[in-house]
Amino acid sequence: MKSLTLTQIYKYYSKDLDKESKYNVDYKTYRAICEDFNKEVSKRILEEAWEFKLPYRLGSLRIKAIKMKYQHLKFNYGLYAKQGIKSYHLNEHSAEHYGRWFWHKKNALLVNKVFYSFKATRANLRELARIMKQNGKKIKYFN
Repeated sequence: MKSLTLTQIYKYYSKDLDKESKYNVDYKTYRAICEDFNKEVSKRILEEAWEFKLPYRLGSLRIKAIKMKYQHLKFNYGLYAKQGIKSYHLNEHSAEHYGRWFWHKKNALLVNKVFYSFKATRANLRELARIMKQNGKKIKYFN
């Protein structure tokens, strides 16, 4: 299944607008508004442990802290490549939790919810890792 692009969304948005409407903007301005909005939402989710409720009852986005299970530890490839030592990530810096982006769609009005997914951008994943390493024991996220 293909995802929609911002260009396709802009075409749909501008299709029925009047030429004199204050909401009629060019694509460059539309893109800048969308980027600024998405950056602000992800910043608040990451830094303030905020839950963003999606419009049209599509659920919410948040960061979920998950307690590690020791039978499913992740292998530390970096240490193995540098020193040849086999070890695993224990996440001691974050009170043995790891964080992930989570789309809570339990109450969402979608048909076949299981076929929809949310994938955070690489920048947002890296920012979550940086925040968890920096002050992971102090952060209170949803469980």
